[in-house]
Amino acid sequence: MPPTLASLVHHSALKLTVRAGEDRLDVPVRWAHVSELADPVPYMEGGELLLITALKLDAEDPEVMRRYVKRLAGAGVVGLGFAVGVNYEEIPEALVDAADKEGLPLLEVPRRTPFLAISKAVSAAIAADQYRAVTAGFAAQRELTKQALGGGAEGLLTALAGQVDGWDGCCTTPRAPSSPPHPSGRADGPPGSPRTWSGCGSGRRPRARWSARPTTRTASSCTRSAPAAGRAPRSPSARPPPSAPPSGTPCTPRSPCSR
Repeated sequence: MPPTLASLVHHSALKLTVRAGEDRLDVPVRWAHVSELADPVPYMEGGELLLITALKLDAEDPEVMRRYVKRLAGAGVVGLGFAVGVNYEEIPEALVDAADKEGLPLLEVPRRTPFLAISKAVSAAIAADQYRAVTAGFAAQRELTKQALGGGAEGLLTALAGQVDGWDGCCTTPRAPSSPPHPSGRADGPPGSPRTWSGCGSGRRPRARWSARPTTRTASSCTRSAPAAGRAPRSPSARPPPSAPPSGTPCTPRSPCSR
């Protein structure tokens, strides 16, 4: 996962201290940015940890700090890092109060921790997260290929479900004895085997080339339109049987013949 404010606070080399917003440290940090502008919002994209020394801010004025922090929070800044021992020996209470009221995490940066060290820590964590994503993709591809070649449908679905960040389900439907064979000659598997379908599934009228009655409808999401007024519904059993092929014509799945 990407770096968070909590991971930076627990970074042993940075020595950061939380002064406000302790309940919001689990937010991800997209970047660490340094700006001493009185209004850096036009140059922010959201998701940044903003690092300042308050060089051009009156950090002891409550109204100035209220407007400043409100602007940062509205722009999507996820945290504010304040370096002590540079322009202020400690973080002014006006800034602490403003950050606390807006729910913006405020981190105290000791003088011995340069902003560059924080930027490097964020950059390294982002790079590591991207590397894990790439390697995980290759590993998932290998596993899915392995299951597709020898694990069967159930193994493939299980492997795929393990790679998806969400819920998964396996639907089964019984195989009706009167169902026609698959046109390609493949069996759909024993009753209870995982199957996928669209439309009316096993309750669908078979193709004309198969001389079989429609199977009993199982649970499905399809609906059928009512017959037009004045027309009686056509019974599948009333359909004329297929004509026998000419003498000498071999029987194939696509050419029904009498036995």
